[in-house]
Amino acid sequence: MKKLSLIFSLQIFSSQVSFSQVWQQLPNAPAAEFVNDDIFFVDENKGWMVNLDGFIYRTQDGGDSWDTLLIQPGTAFRSICFVDSLHGFAGNLGPGSWISNITDTIALYETVDGGVNWTPVTTINGTYPAGICGIILVNENVIYAVGRYAGPCVYLKTTDGGATWNSTNMMSEYQNLIDVYFFSADTGIIVGGKNGFSKISYTTDGGNNWQTVFTSNEVSTWHWKISFPSRMIGYVSIEGGNGTNSRVAKTIDGGLTWQLLPLNYPNDIDATGIGFINDTVGWVGCWYPGVDYMTTDGGMTWSLYPLDPSFNRFRRVSATTAYICGESVWKYNIPLDTTTLVIPKEKPGYQLEQNSPNPFTDKTAITYIIPEKGFVTLKVFDSGGRTVKTMVKEIQEAGTYTYIVELPNLASANFYCKLSVNGNKKVIKMIMIKE
Repeated sequence: MKKLSLIFSLQIFSSQVSFSQVWQQLPNAPAAEFVNDDIFFVDENKGWMVNLDGFIYRTQDGGDSWDTLLIQPGTAFRSICFVDSLHGFAGNLGPGSWISNITDTIALYETVDGGVNWTPVTTINGTYPAGICGIILVNENVIYAVGRYAGPCVYLKTTDGGATWNSTNMMSEYQNLIDVYFFSADTGIIVGGKNGFSKISYTTDGGNNWQTVFTSNEVSTWHWKISFPSRMIGYVSIEGGNGTNSRVAKTIDGGLTWQLLPLNYPNDIDATGIGFINDTVGWVGCWYPGVDYMTTDGGMTWSLYPLDPSFNRFRRVSATTAYICGESVWKYNIPLDTTTLVIPKEKPGYQLEQNSPNPFTDKTAITYIIPEKGFVTLKVFDSGGRTVKTMVKEIQEAGTYTYIVELPNLASANFYCKLSVNGNKKVIKMIMIKE
């Protein structure tokens, strides 16, 4: 695989340092309209990926090539997990959450042939889940799953490799359940939110009892994804909304206590995916403003890091190999010195101005500037990553362009407009308020 090299300087921690390439975008990876939702590898070469459009993909060569195993319209695949190279599970978000056009009510699918064929899991005892957002493999017998964003909330457990599952109603504790992480068959955490506040719960008896170990003091927040680079040190992203700061929660005692870490950037960035390659070096993906951030000091400070716009899932395969899935797939496979990082250069002159008016009711104007000829796409997405409207999908000459976006039949909500041209991407957040 050809490696790109970009070496330049950046002011960080008040000193000049040089940077070397550690991440590479995989050129043949499946592109998503907004994000590929989850990715899972059984080793450094063999992995699977799913998205909300009903696609399941597989790679057997470390991401150099991908096979499309399943296209199932009406299903929103949200999570995936494999016990071995043949046996795996995929979670469906299900209808009634934030995504329209989802009709599939089957929460969990199973494959025993590496993903070529998938069948519904029918052995779920207890509250049947409306959807599954996160799955964690503990060992060949024990697997946990949780769901879903926007409720209703349950957590599932199997101790026989998926032959049977027990589902527990968590609606008294959570309104959003988004991710799960277990250190052993009995000890782990679940994350989400309740009453507008992000929340983390901890168990030492396999989920029979849960202890609340963290609740944010900021309203309109919820936890999104979990990353534990080691047993004692872990991180959870906190997505903010309606003007609330996104943050990161960090533990240094294995999840028993947590502290809030600011991202050191303006309010209302929507933090989603998070991943750490070791205890101090990690990344956070943000839907808005469509870029990512990196830390090399355990989350105390963050620097702008344009990796994959709005990546949703980070999977560390080993100390030297990791994958990020989002709009595309990126691979990390070079040992990282904690004093180095890479910031891909962006060509100057590309601009996507804030829509006007904002907030708006039915229509708003969007203006962008491109400094050179290229293939341009300009799309509006909802907060779940579904395409709402495509304004531009064509080759355009250098210049300034303005388009009027009309969304007369939609309710009050936050939307995202993304400009893509010549490998450059810009995102703005738009707020529609119906009178």
